[in-house]
Parts: sequence; C-alpha cells; structure tokens
Amino acid sequence: MHFSRKRDRNSPADDGFNHRRGTHSFVTSSGHFQRGGFDTIGLRFAGHYSTSSIITSIIGADMTQSLKAIFLVGTLKKKQVLSHTMTLCEVVAEILKSQENVKSEIIRLRDYNIQPGTKTEIDNDDWPKIVDKMRASDIIIFGTPIWWGIQSSLIQRSIERLDELNDELLATGKSDFANKVGGIVITGDEDGAEHIIGNILNFMSWNGFTIPPAPSVTFLGDASEDTKESLKKKFKRRGVYDAASTFARNEAYLARLLKENPFPQGEA
Repeated sequence: MHFSRKRDRNSPADDGFNHRRGTHSFVTSSGHFQRGGFDTIGLRFAGHYSTSSIITSIIGADMTQSLKAIFLVGTLKKKQVLSHTMTLCEVVAEILKSQENVKSEIIRLRDYNIQPGTKTEIDNDDWPKIVDKMRASDIIIFGTPIWWGIQSSLIQRSIERLDELNDELLATGKSDFANKVGGIVITGDEDGAEHIIGNILNFMSWNGFTIPPAPSVTFLGDASEDTKESLKKKFKRRGVYDAASTFARNEAYLARLLKENPFPQGEA
C-alpha cells in the first residue's frame, strides 16, 4: 500500500539543501518505492513542509556532521558464498556514505563467537565487543534474511543477548541505546518482511532506539542464480536503490537531530 501527499503548487522553491519536499511514500515489503520519499521531517511551516535549513535555524542541529553506523548482519552463509542480505547491506552502507556522510562498519555475526543466553557477558565470547561498537555508533541496523517467515537465528540471538540491557533500562530508566537510530535491512524469496519489521521495531522501540519514517529496506525475490553484480542490477530495476536512498536520508537526518537535541532520560 502506498500513501502520498503532493507538495502545494504554491510552495516556495527548493532551498538548496536538495531535500525533496511534500511527497510522502511508504516502501512495500516487495521493495517497490513510490518516487518522492519522506521529507526531512513531517512538520508544516509557513504553508509548506520544513526543510533542513528551517530546522537548523530552529534547533541548531548541524545537518552535515559525520556519523557512524553499524550493521549487524545475520546471514547464515559462509564468506565465500554470495549473501543477498550482505550485498544489500553493502549497498545501503555505500549510499549512507556517498549521500549522507555516514561511515559504516558491517559485522557478519556468523564470523564471531556469540553464545546463546540473555546476558551481555557469557564465557568470554565476542558479544561484549560488538555491544561496545553499538554503543559507539549513531545508527544501528539489523540485516536479516527471511527464514520460515522470521528473522535469522543470529539476529534472534543478538536480540536475546541484549535482554540484560533491557533489564537495566527497566531498573534505571536509562538505555545504552537512547538517542540512537534504528533500522532494518531484509532479504528473502518469500513474504514475511512485515512480520520481521514488526518484531524488530518493537524490540528497538522498547530498548531506547528512535525510529524514523521508512525505517527498513527490503528485497524479496529469487536471486539464487545471481552474482553480486547482477544482484545489484536487480536491486536497481526493482527500486531498491531508491528505497535505500530514502532510508539513508531519514536515518541520518534523525541521528543528527538527536545528537544536538537528545531525548531526556530519567530515573525509573
């Protein structure tokens, strides 16, 4: 389903920040994208949608500062095997860098020793190091394939290992992920993306993450015979690059707003 609202014909010309105004779009689970995208923020100002220059003047946020993103990629495939999820995460990371000045680190969870459990530290495994990288990032993105209608076991294990931090949030009213922006990348050849989006966004929102509009990028389709190059061409044909561009813009925009204007945290 798509929803769109066009810019008023009488609204002023673009302000030079290259943010498209007024046309709002949703990304479908099939990866289709309605051209236009969300504006920088859904505020009405002086008869037209506000842009970064107006927001900067109001709240003083620096909309050009460098940001850091981390991808937790839950592909189950070995490095030498083409991963559609890894490829799409790489595409999103490239767009974050070129379009939004966001540096990304991609973590293949399969390459790390991550024990099952609900604590941050278990058997001296690699998970605490990954959590430290998450704490040091402005944007945290979970990348997952669809397996039987749900996120991969590695993403689910990551969620479970973060449970202790949720306990701390409930006890103190403070979250290690407050004022960090969450996002999701999903690939698969069957439906289930909306279910996964609901699961992960529910987890993120109740653990202190802030969620922007259009917080996910999805590719659904058979790509079993593809190379990395042909897969990227397929992404472009199906509008996934457009969806990723909107995703990157919203993630970075909100992250910069939060750095200058953080949500308050209080005692529970």
